[in-house]
Amino acid sequence: MPAPLIGVAIGTAGRAAAGGAARVAGRRALGRGVAAARRLPRRRYNDDRQGEGTEPGRRNIKRIDAVNIFFLVIVAVVIDVLQFFLTLTLVGSLVAFILSIAAWVLFFLWFLSLGVNYFNKGNAMKFLVGLGSVCAELVPFLNAITPALTAGVVAVIILHNLEAAEEERLRAAA
Repeated sequence: MPAPLIGVAIGTAGRAAAGGAARVAGRRALGRGVAAARRLPRRRYNDDRQGEGTEPGRRNIKRIDAVNIFFLVIVAVVIDVLQFFLTLTLVGSLVAFILSIAAWVLFFLWFLSLGVNYFNKGNAMKFLVGLGSVCAELVPFLNAITPALTAGVVAVIILHNLEAAEEERLRAAA
């Protein structure tokens, strides 16, 4: 167990124990554990972490690999086809609307797990592309005739991989 967690565990056990000496010792250990936990470095998203060998101020951006690209595009196409057939019925339009929201959450979390940061300080293009495709999917009959979700997913993949390639080029030039 890391030192801060041991201090917290001892402090919790000390509070539960009957007797003044154990309670005081537990409070001291708890205080040391909390103080040690405050000194730990804060974790950030993948895009903000400094990789080994990178200079300060540069981000370590990894490209999205071919397997993930394949599955991202296949899932987006399947959802767009489902929305097309669901929109043909009146009840299906409501289900297609809910499916659009669920798809946006799915792809947002999927891209986040791959290290795609929508909220870069200098680059809001990925966020705007994602938001535009979601807005197009939320319009009831527009989602049936346009593959906006697939186009948005492909655009975010291209933008991210271009950003990663530029970062690799800058790192190689330095």
